[in-house]
Amino acid sequence: IYTNLVRLATKGGYPRGPAQTPYEYIDTLSKAFPDRGADVALITNAYVSSHYGQVPDTREELDRIRQCWARVQAQGSTKSNPGE
Repeated sequence: IYTNLVRLATKGGYPRGPAQTPYEYIDTLSKAFPDRGADVALITNAYVSSHYGQVPDTREELDRIRQCWARVQAQGSTKSNPGE
């Protein structure tokens, strides 16, 4: 889900820098998806926990992450949807 989030932001003109950590990239993601800050933060935190901490996600947490992704995806990036 985080990879898809980064792809969507990049497509909208908000790429992640090669040396940027996921937490450093949150500011850019917040600009790409201005109405979805809480969703972006939850997806990023889940990615960091899972990827770096190797903490398994519960089914409930995974469902919450998927719901956040659906909302972010529905909004799209601000640059890919000018005028909205």
